[in-house]
Amino acid sequence: DGSVVEEVRLPASLEAFGTTSGFEGVATSADGSQVYVAIQREWGDDEAGFVKIGRYTPATGTWAFYRYPLETPPTITNAWVGLSELVRVNDTTFAVIERDNQAGPNALVKHLTTFSIAGLTPVAHGTGTPPTVTKTLVRDLIAEDGVRLEKFEGMTILENGRVIVSTDNDGFGETRLYRFGRLFD
Repeated sequence: DGSVVEEVRLPASLEAFGTTSGFEGVATSADGSQVYVAIQREWGDDEAGFVKIGRYTPATGTWAFYRYPLETPPTITNAWVGLSELVRVNDTTFAVIERDNQAGPNALVKHLTTFSIAGLTPVAHGTGTPPTVTKTLVRDLIAEDGVRLEKFEGMTILENGRVIVSTDNDGFGETRLYRFGRLFD
């Protein structure tokens, strides 16, 4: 019915480093025992060029983290690169949209990537450096969009394995949907 059942906070030690960039994707494990979140941009405690992928375990109420390496932003004032989505592909593989905040000819990074957490153990905040995931480029989304829109922000994997990616128009202009085949087989 839309009622809030439980509110989950990040560890207080991590909240102290928060910025205006928050969660830009959430996914669950197939059995629902884990919840994964992508934090869009670096927070105050992140090494430049890395963002957090968080794993929350509802049964224990604990958080642990991985690191995701970002591409270099365009060399334009106030340009940045961050994550805009997180989707579970299988039990150990996730897909994200990694993008810059630029449009038109300044847009350089609009990527659909995957990463695996297989063999990696995330760490609680403040207990060491989180393990860094290895990403794999699946699709350069600029090639799909001749006008180079800024905000590729949404993605889903349909039951038949096909992928849909959408843009966010922030209330102005059009929103585009891109249909792809089975990108994650």
